[in-house]
Amino acid sequence: VLNLELQDRLQVELRWIDWLLEHKRNELALEKLTALASELTEMPVILERLARVALQQGRADEAIRAQMQLVGLSSDSDKLSRVCTLFDMCEKLDRPAMAQSELEQAYRDNPENREIVRRLTRLYEKTEAHVELAQLLIATASAESNTELVAESLVRAAQLVKTASPERAMEYLEQAEQLHPNVPAELELGRHHHSQGRMEKAVEFYSLVANSADARYTQERAIANFELAQLHLGVEQLAEAHEALNRSEEHTSELQ
Repeated sequence: VLNLELQDRLQVELRWIDWLLEHKRNELALEKLTALASELTEMPVILERLARVALQQGRADEAIRAQMQLVGLSSDSDKLSRVCTLFDMCEKLDRPAMAQSELEQAYRDNPENREIVRRLTRLYEKTEAHVELAQLLIATASAESNTELVAESLVRAAQLVKTASPERAMEYLEQAEQLHPNVPAELELGRHHHSQGRMEKAVEFYSLVANSADARYTQERAIANFELAQLHLGVEQLAEAHEALNRSEEHTSELQ
């Protein structure tokens, strides 16, 4: 709790800073705020204003540093809100990785919070942290009751890690195969089996996509038929390849 003398001084300092801002003396206001924040290190009202003014002045590092201090000072009740504000600021300044530590800690403490999960997903996407994003997808999918969505998450996770960890990608895809996957997942499973030389399984999944009646997946049907044609050509099944290629062209024309 601030004593009265300090409260009075703080009010005077903030009024002076407001006057400077009102009269476009922004650099001097920022200088005063920085000095005040250095002296009174646990005052959210100062840090909030410092973050805002530094951001307006294009001083990204100072704005982010002030917002980080606010996260450190926040109570349990408003920490999540502070972390979200920090990430939003870092994302706006094209520095999303600067919020990674705070965002990951918030996720560990609140793994079911959708706002934190959504922002952590964006962070990993923007920083191309493929393995971490795959792990996040798997973790969030474990709480999902819709098996189609779980299969979709498993397939996407497999796509993310297939270069760094092909064995893990195979594991994810095989799990997805047990969950009645939707059309995009079936297409990826067809590709997976094709790449592993399991031609019968590849044909099975490509055919599931090619024969889908779901109007949302015309593009996937065109792709599946084209890749199925390539598979047939590879084993010199020319009639089957020709038929699949014709179907691919028909679906492609539907998209135009």
